[in-house]
Amino acid sequence: MNKLKIAWITDTTASLSQEFIEENNIHVVPLNIIINQESYKETIDITQKEFYERMKQEDSKFQTSQPGLGDFVELYTKLKENYDFGIAI
Repeated sequence: MNKLKIAWITDTTASLSQEFIEENNIHVVPLNIIINQESYKETIDITQKEFYERMKQEDSKFQTSQPGLGDFVELYTKLKENYDFGIAI
């Protein structure tokens, strides 16, 4: 009997530790953080520490936005080569 490969997928709002992500092979799509109309991908373009430091120090407009549909499509396209199913949370 073949064992099915399942990809676990979430975005950075899950706030999982990097250790947990790596230990469990979880695929994470970054949230968009917008500071004064400039967009950053959470954990890629800006760390959580940098984000909170900027919030403390700057009088800026801070917003968040869910990952774009294209970000998920790109990940799903890559995953379908190696996985039978995906569960997105």
